[in-house]
Amino acid sequence: MIGLASLPGLGIFLGTALAEKINASDKLVSIALHWTAGMMLGVVGVEIMPKILKTQPAWPMIFIVLAGGFLAIAVDKLIDKFSGGGGKWTILFAVATDMFADGITIGASANISSNFATLVVFGLFIGDFPEGLVNTTTFKNQDTKRKFRLLVALGVSVICLAGASSSYLITKGGSDLLKNGFIAFTAGMYLRAAVEDMIEKSHSKTGKNFWNQAFFILGFVAYMAGSIVLKK
Repeated sequence: MIGLASLPGLGIFLGTALAEKINASDKLVSIALHWTAGMMLGVVGVEIMPKILKTQPAWPMIFIVLAGGFLAIAVDKLIDKFSGGGGKWTILFAVATDMFADGITIGASANISSNFATLVVFGLFIGDFPEGLVNTTTFKNQDTKRKFRLLVALGVSVICLAGASSSYLITKGGSDLLKNGFIAFTAGMYLRAAVEDMIEKSHSKTGKNFWNQAFFILGFVAYMAGSIVLKK
């Protein structure tokens, strides 16, 4: 489980390393955000939703997804309120929340099955690579120090591991309702992040255009293809 939980952090770190080497344009950042959003919705739609809808009874999953989504909205509002919105601390807290959610998803998924956890982490890893690129590029544009940017990449990796360890210990030996409830909760968080955070942020940079929309769809389809291949 620890190995799987390390991969999202690795994705962030690789994206950070690339951002330190190049000066990413707004166009590239927007494409990366749409790719990540498509990949994130792929994880939710292709793997998580079919799994949680098999829960007996399934109706509690509806309210758990709602709870995750509304908590994500509340956290976003709090981050904006206490960090001023748009600054480096806003980005840091947002990334930390996202990585903690990734960890929770991985820990619970590992107790569902190793194959399911692998499929989920596959999407998170590929999505976190461009996320690291985007976040670090934003930090660079705000004239933050390189040491700070690298510490953020390492720090959020630890946060992901903490989330994974917590949910793994809580759900170990638990019922399907408990395990699936954890991934349903983070699914709600991912839905808000993909649509209201990543896509909105992208449109504020370059607007709605062909390449953004194309990479959003490609991100979703890429996850579908990877899921099919890994299941063979």
